[in-house]
Amino acid sequence: MTMEDFDEMEKIINAQIEEKLNKLFDKSQKVYKSDMFKLAKNFRAQEYQLYKVFDWKDLYLNANINVTADVSIIDLNLIHAEPERIN
Repeated sequence: MTMEDFDEMEKIINAQIEEKLNKLFDKSQKVYKSDMFKLAKNFRAQEYQLYKVFDWKDLYLNANINVTADVSIIDLNLIHAEPERIN
């Protein structure tokens, strides 16, 4: 495999991760209306003064969430490994 192959694989994996997670966040907001990923916990820990001011549920439900992925393939040994047979 060439470096271009690795780059292409990384782009494809990034796109799939981003698509699936963005759909999942969208569903959590529109269908479940719930912070199922517990983002409030991190927001509260990092920005407590802001957390006290905002209505977290309203903020979460109306937030524009966009996930980006940055995958790096560092080892392809598993792709080339021969499966071990179990007798």
